[in-house]
Amino acid sequence: MSHWHFSIYGTYKQIDSVQNDKPYDYTLAATLTVMLFLRIPNQVCVSFENSHGWFTVVGTIIGAVGFGYLTYITYKIQKEQEQ
Repeated sequence: MSHWHFSIYGTYKQIDSVQNDKPYDYTLAATLTVMLFLRIPNQVCVSFENSHGWFTVVGTIIGAVGFGYLTYITYKIQKEQEQ
């Protein structure tokens, strides 16, 4: 399964959550985290051929960590809302 499958699924779940008044669904952030991590090996391979490619590797890692943290925060709020 390619990385874009994750983003499509996450987007679908987010739309469904908003339409059903569940704004604290962490699925989109989680799938974007996975999608970004799956891109890293390809970006590393490209970076060996073009040294400027390492900027995209670092940017992707930062983005994945950011979405990972967003996943954690959203999940935490969702659980608090359910109580």
